[in-house]
Amino acid sequence: MIIEKHLLKTEYQKWLCGFSFSHCVVVQPTPKQWFDENEITQRLRTVVFRINKKFLKPSFPKWEHNDKCWMVGFKEGNRIERNIHYHFMFHSPKISYKNKADFTSDAIKNMINDEWLKIPSINHYNYDERDDLNEILHLSEVSNNFSAINYASKKYDPKNDYDQPIYIGLKD
Repeated sequence: MIIEKHLLKTEYQKWLCGFSFSHCVVVQPTPKQWFDENEITQRLRTVVFRINKKFLKPSFPKWEHNDKCWMVGFKEGNRIERNIHYHFMFHSPKISYKNKADFTSDAIKNMINDEWLKIPSINHYNYDERDDLNEILHLSEVSNNFSAINYASKKYDPKNDYDQPIYIGLKD
């Protein structure tokens, strides 16, 4: 059983390596003001949509995976230790059809951060607007696709529903 899980995980990681990811996006743990998975997914879905809209043609939702921006993410941590956080791998296409001069790794990184900050968020404990959004998101460029994927998915368990990957920007 353990070998089977390992093979499934390894095969999945190999499959992901077929895509070139440009950035790693980590949503840090927020023990005092937790985010639920749905809120993070919706926020990042908006971010990815706005990036695609800025750089690609309007028909991008129908395009193949390699031709548009999207993310795959993995949950890590648990509620007991209050350390749930997420590792997302951001895929950006090699070609931009609009705003080509702005289609650089730094510009994409800045746009991910800027769009994240534009979306208001409500604290689930006291229903106040969060003021710490800038501290929650950590962005880095991917220099080694294989290592970044293995790190992001290190806790992935294909047999556990809790650990299933989160896809953003792809057809569900």
